[in-house]
Amino acid sequence: MNTEQRIALALRKQRLRLRSTELRNRLADHSQPLLPLFSAADRLGSGWRWLKRHPAVPVAALTGLLVARPRHLLRWLQRGWLLWQLAGRLRNVATAPAAPATSAMSWLQRLQPLLRLRRTR
Repeated sequence: MNTEQRIALALRKQRLRLRSTELRNRLADHSQPLLPLFSAADRLGSGWRWLKRHPAVPVAALTGLLVARPRHLLRWLQRGWLLWQLAGRLRNVATAPAAPATSAMSWLQRLQPLLRLRRTR
């Protein structure tokens, strides 16, 4: 590799670094409105990690609710179970191979199993 090629490569490397710095600064400027959202996500993540390290706390809280207000707790457990089922159905629909849609009706037919949530009382 001769001297001219090395100089050309060094100049190209320098331009790429400058462009990368410019793009990084732009990204930082554009992401400023998202900082509160990122902060909330960080707080949720740290709260979740704390709960995983201290599993006795939610168990004790649920036991206390079961003793104090069993009807309220059972109602919330039922709602949670229904949401769990809905999430599973959504996951199945999202991961299923997509058939070629010929009309809006075929899309609605794919969503019908999601709408069939059975509530037992």
